[in-house]
Amino acid sequence: MESAVNFLSFISLIYVILPILFLIGLGIYLAAGKPVPSSGYEKIIEISKWYIVSVALVFSGNLVKDGFTERETGIKEMQVYDKYVDLILEADNIEKRWKLAEYFATVTPTDRLRERWVEYQGKLQDDYDEYKKLLADEQKLEKLDTSATDPESALEIIQRQKAVYERPLVSKEPTPFRVDIFYLEETMASRDSKGKANQLAQQLASTGYLVKVKKLTTAKNAEAGYRVKNNQIRSEASELDVASGVNALIGGEYEIITISYKTPNYISVFVVD
Repeated sequence: MESAVNFLSFISLIYVILPILFLIGLGIYLAAGKPVPSSGYEKIIEISKWYIVSVALVFSGNLVKDGFTERETGIKEMQVYDKYVDLILEADNIEKRWKLAEYFATVTPTDRLRERWVEYQGKLQDDYDEYKKLLADEQKLEKLDTSATDPESALEIIQRQKAVYERPLVSKEPTPFRVDIFYLEETMASRDSKGKANQLAQQLASTGYLVKVKKLTTAKNAEAGYRVKNNQIRSEASELDVASGVNALIGGEYEIITISYKTPNYISVFVVD
């Protein structure tokens, strides 16, 4: 196919050069003051007809050549695109996906693919900015002396929010769900909320959940965002089906509450009585 394209390009070049040479020769002939006989005009007309037909054929050939070239370019781009897709899917966090997009948006040889990388990088922008903000907040909180009795520290919340950006787009293995079970300090003695929390933990752990039991102190429960007064399960909207499944496993008597912030692969259970 490449040789055919080169041949058509050579023919096109000849058909550009021929009329130029003809006009130069005719100009020299007329400049010498030599008359052009009537038969010469007829030959010029015949040559012109032949040239027009030939140019039309060459033009058609160029259209075919462009079609071949575009098809070949398209095939090569698809092959490269498949490799790019594999790279993006294998990237296990948004940081790597961002760097890949930034790199290929600069070095990709074809304009069409390069524009797609720029567009993809633009779509990553908001998530990448949020990830960098969470990362900075996490690093600040890690330097602080956090209380071991804090049932759900700001650091843990940030780490769960950040985790959504730290996984591949397509996971080969399902990520196990984490369930934190909180028992209330104020009902620990009177209603044995701690004992019930431990029982629920064993029950959920036997079905494959990653379970932790934590104490929700009276002081912490008085803060905004807690204020738990009844048995509850808290989950983000996209994981309400999992929350319902957990509720069914533990008796179905817990109120399911939707939270606004992202907590991927995580739900919290609050045991009051």
